[in-house]
This record gives sequence, C-alpha cells and structure tokens, in this order.
Amino acid sequence: MNNIHPEFKTVMTNSFVRAKTFGYREVLPEHIIIAMLDEETNQAIKLFKELGLDLESVATYFYNLCNINKPFNVTEVDVIPSTKVKNIVFHMHELRDMYGHKEATLVHLFTSILKNNNEVSKYFNNFNIYYSTMKEKLNTDTVRSSIEDFNGDSDGNGGYKKERRERRGKNKTAVLDNFCRNITEMAEDGDLDPVIGRDEEIEDICRILARRKKNNPIILGEPGTGKTELARQISASLGLPMIEWHIKSTTKAQQGLYEYDAVSRLRDSQLGDERVNNVANYIRKGKLWEAFESNRKVVLLIDEIDKADIEFPNDLLQELDKMAFYVYETGQTISAKQRPVVIITSNNEKELPDAFLRRCFFHYIKFPDQETLRKIVKVHYPNMKDNLLSTALTQFFEIREQSGLKKKPSTSEVLDWLKLLLADDLKPEDLRRDNSSALPKLHGALLKNEQDVQLFERLAFITRNER
Repeated sequence: MNNIHPEFKTVMTNSFVRAKTFGYREVLPEHIIIAMLDEETNQAIKLFKELGLDLESVATYFYNLCNINKPFNVTEVDVIPSTKVKNIVFHMHELRDMYGHKEATLVHLFTSILKNNNEVSKYFNNFNIYYSTMKEKLNTDTVRSSIEDFNGDSDGNGGYKKERRERRGKNKTAVLDNFCRNITEMAEDGDLDPVIGRDEEIEDICRILARRKKNNPIILGEPGTGKTELARQISASLGLPMIEWHIKSTTKAQQGLYEYDAVSRLRDSQLGDERVNNVANYIRKGKLWEAFESNRKVVLLIDEIDKADIEFPNDLLQELDKMAFYVYETGQTISAKQRPVVIITSNNEKELPDAFLRRCFFHYIKFPDQETLRKIVKVHYPNMKDNLLSTALTQFFEIREQSGLKKKPSTSEVLDWLKLLLADDLKPEDLRRDNSSALPKLHGALLKNEQDVQLFERLAFITRNER
C-alpha cells in the first residue's frame, strides 16, 4: 500500500467503523462512501460538490441503505474488506499509475468504485455519473491540479494531520456527518464542553438527526434537567451554528416569521420620510426567517414551546413542513436555502396539539441519578468533601422522592443549596434533622412552594405524635 494519500487511510479506517456500526462483517463500497462524507475537508466532498450532488441526500440514502439489514452482531468480530472492496483498492492503484499521479487519492478510489457493479455505482449512475465520465475527469488538468494540491498537504511532518485536527469539530456541510462521534473524546480534546451524564443522549439524538430528514426532535423533561443546554451541545457536536428562539406566554407564531411595523410606517409618512415608499423597511425578520435565509445549515432551537398559547404549535405546522412562508406585505416567498435542524424543548406543563406532535420525534430527559449528580456537583465545587456531599445528596433525593410535592427541587436548586452549605461551613452531622422538624437545613433553597414547606411540617408533626 505504497504511494497513497493519508486521506485514503483515514477513510478506510472509518469505513471499518461504519461497517461494524451497521452490523456487517465485511466492509462494502457503501461504507466507504459514508466514510468519505465524514469530513468536509476531504477531496471526495469537493468532487461531489463539483458534480452537483446534494450531500445531505447522498448521506441519507446510504445511511438508509446500510440500515436495511443488520445480519450479525459484530461487537466481538473483526471486520474485513469484502472481495469487491479489495478489487476496488487494487484498481485504484492501477488508475494512479495509468495517469502518472504521485499518490492514489479519494478521486481514484471513487472512480474505482464506479467500475464495479454495486449499489454505489447504480445510485450515482442515476445522476449520469459513470466510470467513463470519472476517467475523463481524472485526465483533465483541473482534477490533476487538484490532486497535486492535495498531495502537497501530505508533507511528512504531520501537515495533513495538523489541518485535520484544526478542522475537527468545525464541519460546515449540510451532511449530518457526525454520526457516532465520540463526544467525550471531543470534550477531552477541548473541542466541546461536556454535558455531564448526557454524552450518550447527545450521540443518540445526533444519530436520529442523521437518519431522519423531516421530523423534528422534541426534548421533554421537568425544569432543570438541562434541555436547553443539551440542545446547544447537540448543535456544537454537529458543528452547526444555533439560532435560539425563546418562547414566552405572549409569543405568537407570526413573530417567528416576521413582524410588520405599521405604526412606524404611519409615523414616517406623516413626517415625509422617503423610507415609507419601501414597505420592506418596516419588516422585522423573525428567527425562522433568519434560519431559512442562512447560507449554511443551522440548528433552530424553539425553547419551551409549551409556554405559548395552545394554537402556537399548530400555527407553525405549514412553515415547518414546507420550510417556506409567504410575506403578504411584500409579496415574496421565503424558502429555506438549507433545511435547518429544528430542536424543540418543552417542560410538559401543557399538552401539545396532536397534529404538531405527529411531526416530532420524542426524547425524554430524565433527572440525573445520584452518581451523575455527584459528578455535576464536583465540576462546580471540586473541593467539596465527599462525606458532606454524600449526606447532602442523600437528603436531597429523599426530598425529591417525597410524594405530594408540588415542585420537586431541580439541579440548579441543589447547586444553590450546596453553595449555602459551603458558605456556612456546615458539617455532615449538621444536616441531620431532629424530630422537631422534617425540613432540611436552609430549606428555602430547595423548597420553593409554601404547600411543600407545609407538607414537611405536617410530616414532622405526625412523627412526633406517633412517638
């Protein structure tokens, strides 16, 4: 395997991972194509763009193709290249020698894949991309120059690897190319801030986004479970910018599209302002408009949708389905240049309409268990003694599990409570509750409802009487 570009090694390694992920014992050409789509910076991506291919559609097709069958459990099985793949790699070297190129690149690999009668070649043939046409491209000065430029990245001093590290986690393509990325590893490298205890959930949601093009996720959970932050980390893990639309009780769906300032226009007309002749001067763009007109794919967060009026979600159905809306004042139709990834959060305080829910994918956020919560606390208060933390968390979960609570204390409240405990320099024995009161020390940080306070006072009264 001499005289090959480092990109080839990277793609082939990733294709082995893809094959195992999808449950195959052999690497197939389909897995190689998916691996090619993993990074924006490789030669294949540039080639596909030059050929006019929709990268997102290509990725979706091959993900779906590989998910049709999972014949084996390959967790403990070594994945090997199929006979077709071996022949493809052999022919790749022949093409390199045929055109006198210094190294075999992904362009040669893709051309070799098209030579074989496989699912990949059948798919690309639909777009008039054949082996013969790719051979002609290999012989053009443009491709030859491109290949030589890429060869220059492989400088033997880690130049290619350096560029790869610099670009890691910063993908800009519409391809949902972060399927099965190791979020924990990215955090350790400083590419991503971790959401403690949620890395697997982020991976799961990214995987869903990679396989579903139209349906929008909706993240449910009680307040304080980190839904909004989880959405931000999903955006970061996908390498996409985020537009946040925070919903209030007074928010109307129209505000997400645009607002027409008729009052300002009337005032300007009375003052003789020339701006009044162009109605577009009085159109304020909403968050959906911003997401639709973005030249690159973005994540649109609709945060706490259950705060708004019951009709709010239904008023957005058409816009979320068609990814377009009509501006009556100017007569223009605003269509999404790149279909945004829409993430919707809800505290589940109000039931959402069935017609809206039908278009969503659900992901319920559970409250962290004691061990996960301990890790969260250690990030905020690394010097907190283990015995004090154990006693405090045990007491906290006892309070949360008490039946009849109107509002269970959340993560933010336990952090506030622990901060007060540290400020007062309390010891584990200081947290022990006597029979006169069932309320914890500094309970005002945990219990934010008068009825909940009265509940614990009644429990203390019952306990005293039973004695």
